Amino acid sequence: MYKKIIIFVIALVLAFSVGFLAIYYALPVEKTNVNVTDLEPSSPVQDTSTQIALKEPETATISDTLSLEQAYREAEDSEAAQFTEPELRAFREKKKVVYLTFDDGPSSNITPKLLDTLKKYNVKGTFFLVGYCVKAQPRIVKRIYDEGHAIGNHSYTHLFNKVYRSWGTLYEEVLKTNQAIATAIPGYDCKLFRAPGGSKPFLRRSYKDSLQAAGFKIYDWNCMNGDAVRRPPSPDRLYRNVVRSAGKQKRVIVLMHDSQNHHNTLKSLPRVIQYFKDMNYEFLTISEDTKELFLQ
Repeated sequence: MYKKIIIFVIALVLAFSVGFLAIYYALPVEKTNVNVTDLEPSSPVQDTSTQIALKEPETATISDTLSLEQAYREAEDSEAAQFTEPELRAFREKKKVVYLTFDDGPSSNITPKLLDTLKKYNVKGTFFLVGYCVKAQPRIVKRIYDEGHAIGNHSYTHLFNKVYRSWGTLYEEVLKTNQAIATAIPGYDCKLFRAPGGSKPFLRRSYKDSLQAAGFKIYDWNCMNGDAVRRPPSPDRLYRNVVRSAGKQKRVIVLMHDSQNHHNTLKSLPRVIQYFKDMNYEFLTISEDTKELFLQ
């Protein structure tokens, strides 16, 4: 009797369990969202949208374009800052400028022929004159001025041991040369100065400051033909020296000489002029408005 009751209870429990499981699995199962950050390191998930964005080229916006144009203008203005007056005009017109300068004259045999060459090519130059030569050749000095060239002071004796002995001797040389120039050209007040041998290393900082305080503007060079030697090179060599040292500079101040033994400088001058014309340089003369230039 008891055995039948136990078997009935067991059968009833099994039937109930089977029915419950059937109902549970018949119901729909809700899916759960998975957070990328909750995944284990062993199952990395890559953000493919980020990868695709990195591969796409960047597109410049209007503001980016304006920034580039502004940067270009600022760079152009910065470059233009080195120019003044006619130089600035030439720069704005995308031109290059060159100054042909001649030291140590005037001489009776070279300077007149050099002036003839400049007139032939319709070019003006700047002459840094030595005082005792000015005193000896006042008519040539007057011709330089009358033909529209610029004039600068290059000391009176050009003797280094005297010129640079002290500030007093230097200033005496400068004033004496200016007096000689004013005698040749009445009323002319020369304010351009070029130190014999160049400002570096000869012109002390205190001398330079004192000259500028006295109203003088100082000009070295950034291009030279190499004729400042006892035996000047051939005309071809002088020409090639100018071309090489001018390089791609937009503002060129050429150093040459017109004292008595510089025949080859005179012979090379037409080629030098033609080179700068072919390279579209504008020829200017140095004035008090011209930005000073010092040897580096």
